[in-house]
Amino acid sequence: SLWQSLQRQISETFAAANGVILAHGGDKSGYSVYLKDRKLAFATCVRWKRTVVTAGEPLGEEPHQFEAFWQTDGAMHLKVDGKLVAKGRAPSALQAEPGD
Repeated sequence: SLWQSLQRQISETFAAANGVILAHGGDKSGYSVYLKDRKLAFATCVRWKRTVVTAGEPLGEEPHQFEAFWQTDGAMHLKVDGKLVAKGRAPSALQAEPGD
């Protein structure tokens, strides 16, 4: 696999209810973290298959720290302010650097 694991940690104030926070790659292979209706979501794409995990509660307007983990076995975890808010499993990790 390309990485042993993928981890991103960002602290930010989220004023908008919807929008992309970070993204790399596209719908063939890649990942993104975004807000939908103020809920944080983490999406991965592996060989055209999209997997999304979404927090159950909307974020408040105060600053938040989030972490998105994508491990080599495909395990996905999303944390907000150190608390696990969503988890799932993609088919695998990325096998090559996203080019789409």
